[in-house]
Amino acid sequence: MTTPTNDQLFVVMLDDDPEDIYSMRRAFKMCEVAPRFESVSSREDLYRILDEGIDTGSEEVVFPDLILLDLNLPGHSGFDVLTTVRGGAHPNLVPVVVLSTSDSEADCQKSYALGANAFFTKPATFADTQGVASSLAHFWGTPGLKTAGRRKNIAT
Repeated sequence: MTTPTNDQLFVVMLDDDPEDIYSMRRAFKMCEVAPRFESVSSREDLYRILDEGIDTGSEEVVFPDLILLDLNLPGHSGFDVLTTVRGGAHPNLVPVVVLSTSDSEADCQKSYALGANAFFTKPATFADTQGVASSLAHFWGTPGLKTAGRRKNIAT
């Protein structure tokens, strides 16, 4: 696991397909300003990172700035994950981008209705994956952009 710094965009991808994860990780590494990238294959791992963050080892716990979410997960759907992330008494407002093999308008509309910030059909080529990764890193990593991602300093 890589350790994100406070100034670096931190992306977590929930997906069960190792090839999709590999492609996105590789595409982000090729970005002008590469974000930190962590992948998880279960919703429980995602919830743990959202609740506890990742200790950077420098008295700081860092929380994701962006979640990439697949809709087609074994045992549950990405819609369930999105509902859990956005629901409850203390919803997590970290931006969520759906990356799915689905190109269904109904899936897109449902994702937005449940609180997704964007919806992409997974690219068919690596060049297109690079384009998506570059766009996400450029936009969500823009200096001064305010998001609802959480960061805590554990020294206080």
